[in-house]
Amino acid sequence: MSLPNVPKIILQCSTGREKRENNEQS
Repeated sequence: MSLPNVPKIILQCSTGREKRENNEQS
């Protein structure tokens, strides 16, 4: 039950990090 919830959070974290890096690059 906790396993399926972990990848979802990691995916969200990864997306937020990439968005931040993109903002800095711009």
